[in-house]
Amino acid sequence: MASPGQSEFKPRDAGSDDAAVVGAMIYALLVELGETKADLERYTEIANDLLGKREGFVCRLVETPTVAGPIGLITFSGARSHFAFGTYGDIQELYVTPEWRSSGVGRLLLDDARDVARQRGWTRLQVNAPDPKRFARNYQFYIKAGFEPIGPLLRQIF
Repeated sequence: MASPGQSEFKPRDAGSDDAAVVGAMIYALLVELGETKADLERYTEIANDLLGKREGFVCRLVETPTVAGPIGLITFSGARSHFAFGTYGDIQELYVTPEWRSSGVGRLLLDDARDVARQRGWTRLQVNAPDPKRFARNYQFYIKAGFEPIGPLLRQIF
């Protein structure tokens, strides 16, 4: 697909009325990452809840005049710690629709998140990048954007 210049991409805040499209994009992202229990209805409910409350949660969508609806999104929220000298941004999801990858949308979303973080006085952004062996291209995308490895992330689900 011929992509417009990056100036034609328009980032904006997602609102409650965007819950269905945000849920669908999160669903597509997680299916692509191999999530076997992906649940579109549940992701839409969560999007509606998060977009309605805001409480430090940010969801930015990118649109272009040539396509109806968003072509990318990034979600992130503020967290606090001593190691970051205060509040920092934690990127949860970044998704660009397949036909718009390698067109600058992902980089625009990261740059936009950086701008929002700076406006809020946050000291850094960090991301739980996908497995560098399985998703080398995605991992390198973050490295090229200036992120640096800081070690493995562990989780416990309950």
